[in-house]
Amino acid sequence: MGRGNDRLMAAIERDESEEAVHVCMAESPIRDVLPQLFGWSASNAIVESKPSLHTLIPDFAVGHLVKSTQLHEWALIEIERPSMKLFTQNGDPTANLTHAVHQVTSWRNWIVNNIAYARTILPDIGPAFSGVVIIGRRDSLNGAREGLAAFNHTLLNVKVRTYDWVVDKAEELGV
Repeated sequence: MGRGNDRLMAAIERDESEEAVHVCMAESPIRDVLPQLFGWSASNAIVESKPSLHTLIPDFAVGHLVKSTQLHEWALIEIERPSMKLFTQNGDPTANLTHAVHQVTSWRNWIVNNIAYARTILPDIGPAFSGVVIIGRRDSLNGAREGLAAFNHTLLNVKVRTYDWVVDKAEELGV
């Protein structure tokens, strides 16, 4: 991982608070990679840290302008602490994971009910945006990697990723 990401990696390793990790992500080169995690070019991308959807505040909003339609596509990202477990010993999603995914649902509901206002904050956004929850570490899955894949298949346009996945993607992109 690049030197600019050392502070972020240290925050993840030390299991700093969600807010501290957010600040590190917002100030690291990974911030510029976020659009590429969705297959979007960084050159025409928007990355907003903590956009306010009235009382709801995603950690990041990542958008890009689609050249053919001249409309923006969006992904909203919720981050949680690196130490949070994703699944119980029985293989069920933890309360923390369920709550984080529910936050994405809350954003969707708010956008449906406040679409005109939402578009003053994030141009062209609609309730079908991509949602991503970044939570926990790969080693906390304890053999539940298949469980995470299965859980992701049950979600509508939401993916759950670990911090390790984000770091791996940044390394693949040379950041």
